[in-house]
Amino acid sequence: MKVKYNRKETLTGLITAVGLLSIPAIVVKDRIKAIRVQEEEKKAIQKIVKYTMELEENLTNNNVMQYIQRIKI
Repeated sequence: MKVKYNRKETLTGLITAVGLLSIPAIVVKDRIKAIRVQEEEKKAIQKIVKYTMELEENLTNNNVMQYIQRIKI
């Protein structure tokens, strides 16, 4: 028995199968991008916190120095 396949239907089925197989890859790529964005945001927040703490520390040190100078005068 020889089975004949319709070329158009075969191509449509093949393209559909390839499309369905590529969906998980697209989902994984999107998830990886989302994780990278979250990591970058986390690093940015950590930098902001670090610089804020340093700034606060410097301001406190400057205020203490000014207070000591006022007491000496």
